[in-house]
Amino acid sequence: SPTDIPNNPKQNMTSDMKAVYWENDVEKVEVYATTLDSNAKVKSGTGKISLKEGQNKAEVVVVAEDGKTTKYARI
Repeated sequence: SPTDIPNNPKQNMTSDMKAVYWENDVEKVEVYATTLDSNAKVKSGTGKISLKEGQNKAEVVVVAEDGKTTKYARI
């Protein structure tokens, strides 16, 4: 099972990097994301992600109300 990631969005707002470790037999994970601002929307990066042995990356992209796109997370 993965290590726990704290569910505290304010704590991690300025950090764009998170490391999570799984055993080698885990083939997929599911990424969930929400926004702090109800006017912002998660554009991409959520859902099931297939894993390979070694480093895997996924980016969660958020679009602000003004249209600005920001990458908030890498896993």
